[in-house]
Parts: sequence; C-alpha cells; structure tokens
Amino acid sequence: MDHYDDGSLLGFLGLLSAGTAHAYEEGLVHALDSVLTRQRISPEGINGGLYLAAKYKYFRCVAFLVREWGALFDGDTLNCLLHEDASCEYTVDDVMELVRAASQHHGLSGLDCGVTLLTLVRQPLSPAQEQNVIQLLPVIISGEQDDLMRMHQGTLNQALYEAAKHKLLHCVTHLVGEYNAYFEHSDALLRLLNANHNFTFKDAMRVKDAVAGGGGLDPNARDADGNTILHVYCARVREDASVRVDMRIVKKMVKWGVQLWIQNHGRETAYKVLMKMNHPTGVVGSRQFSQEETKEMIRIIRYLSSETAMQCSDHELMMRTFIAANNHHHDSDDEELINIM
Repeated sequence: MDHYDDGSLLGFLGLLSAGTAHAYEEGLVHALDSVLTRQRISPEGINGGLYLAAKYKYFRCVAFLVREWGALFDGDTLNCLLHEDASCEYTVDDVMELVRAASQHHGLSGLDCGVTLLTLVRQPLSPAQEQNVIQLLPVIISGEQDDLMRMHQGTLNQALYEAAKHKLLHCVTHLVGEYNAYFEHSDALLRLLNANHNFTFKDAMRVKDAVAGGGGLDPNARDADGNTILHVYCARVREDASVRVDMRIVKKMVKWGVQLWIQNHGRETAYKVLMKMNHPTGVVGSRQFSQEETKEMIRIIRYLSSETAMQCSDHELMMRTFIAANNHHHDSDDEELINIM
C-alpha cells in the first residue's frame, strides 16, 4: 500500500493562515515546490493544498499547483469559499484573481464555470471590474475540454439577465454578441422593472441598446395585464415621483418598435392610461410635478395623442386642471402646449 505524507504539505500550507506576507509569495512557491518534490503527496493531498492556497488568497501558489502539479478544485469550491467557509472572506476581485490563477487552456481546473460566471455578474461592478470580467469571459465560457462540457445555454441566458439587472451593459453586449446569450422571456425588461426598484426605464432603454436588436427582447411584450412597457411607463409616471418625466424615454420606446395603438386587457392604449380619469385632477395621480415636469408631461401627452390620432373628449379641460393642480400659472407657452386639438 502506498504511503503518502500529505500532512507535511497541509501543515506547510496551514502556516499561511498565520498571515505570511503576500509580498513573499514567490519564496513560498519555491518552498512549496521543495515540499512536493521531496515528499510523497497524494493527488488528494495536493488538491487539499490547492483549496488552502485559494482560501488564503495565495494565487501564485494556486497557479503553481494547477500548472505544475495538475491540482484540481472540487466543483463546489467557489460556493465553499464564498458562503460556507466562515473563516474565508472573498470579494469579487478575489474571485477574478482565482480565475486567472486557475485558468488553463482546457478550463478552470475543476472550478464550476457556470457558478463562476454567475458569481461575477450577480452584483454591481465598477467600470474597471466589469472590464476585467469581460476579459475573463473567454476563459470562463469557452475553456472546457470538449463540446459536451461547454457551458449550458441556460446558464449563459441566466448570466445575461443578471448582467442586465445589475446594469453591466458591456457584459450584456458581449454575452449576446459573442456568446449568443438571449433573454428567455421576451418581456425581460418588464420583469426587471417590476422586480427591481433600482432598475429605471432609462436603464431598460440602455439594456435595449446594449443588445443591438438581439437578445430575444420584444418591444411589444406584455405583462399579465396586457400592458406594454409604454403602458407601464405612462401609469407610473403619473403616480411615482421617482419616475423621471422624460419625452426622450417615450420616443426611444416608440423608435424601438413599441406600437402605440396596442390596448391592454382594459382596452386602454398607453395614451388612455396616461389620461385616466381615476383622480379628480386627471393625469396628476398622487405626485406633484414641478413646472418643468408639468411642461414635459404635456409634451408627452401631445406626442402620444398626435401619434395615435386620439384624444379624450375633455382633453383641454384636463390639461388646465392638471396645471392648476400643480400650482402653476400657465403662460403663453403652456397655452400653446395645451392647444393640441
């Protein structure tokens, strides 16, 4: 029976937890090589040493064990480092360093590529961090040994949704353009708007621009109530002060292909949603508008009514009521905006 001296390796690497300065890591690599050369270490022992090197963030040691001794991670390693090992504190930058150290021409030395990708895009990143992730995408996505082991399409699609959710627009562009990822639900932007209060309509249009016509998005996708993204914008801008009153957003939606004549399950176009008389002050809803916002709202209403050739019967009265409700005195410019018959 073979006798292995795994304890000498693990004991040596255990000393790293005492806080050996990373500046001396090159010397540690030479010492590690000496231990492995002189002692009989089992493959399991080498793999155990690899985990310890990763845990204590000695990434040169990780690269050495992977490339010179064929060490492999367990597929659940990243989950352990991030969530299960209470003594380990890993950041997104640490994960990227680990990927660089573990990468080889045939993959990530046992790290789960799907988990790695999702870990990196499932959180906000600085512009520099996002660029680093993009540089690692070829290693993470395309580095498996054979076609059967290549990343599952569902994982790529999930990563795309997470990247969009966290506004990683360059990652979105690369995942769609380089790796054929797509949104599995054509109403993904509506889902993001409903699920994430930090995801704005401006963000939605930026994601739309990032996929450049691909990605499986449908400009006329509808939610459970039959609303398009324009319906939802018109409903929220009336009520929610956090929603920016912006004609450019409306025009972007229309240019994208949102059809203004589409009716929701209540037989309402987006224009009718905006002009709903469910409040004594008409379009005012529950928010108060500044003077500039009031003018922009009237511009949006004029645009939608002209594009759909549709107006409410008491349109002008509603406009005057709207202005008065927001404590503004309309001048000649407002009068011109109101007169859109």
